[in-house]
Amino acid sequence: MVTVVAVSCASDLSYARVKVSVLADQPEREQVLRVLRGMTGYLRHLLGERLEHMRRIPKLDIRLDESIAYGVRVSQLLEELETAPKSRRGAAGG
Repeated sequence: MVTVVAVSCASDLSYARVKVSVLADQPEREQVLRVLRGMTGYLRHLLGERLEHMRRIPKLDIRLDESIAYGVRVSQLLEELETAPKSRRGAAGG
């Protein structure tokens, strides 16, 4: 599953940085990123069809956004701490 998280454009709209999140393991994320980067010409073509009144269509720079995966990992760690036995937490706290 691929989600567009954010898009930031240059002031002259010649360039757009597209941040995407991919729900998959690391090798699959890299493969999805390669495919998306390979499709930038086609994606620009689709944008051109929809954005009829724009003089130029921005060049796309597709990047992986790790913030969602990072948030999930932090949540997992907090959940592990919450479910850890109290004696184990007390020994670690010193």
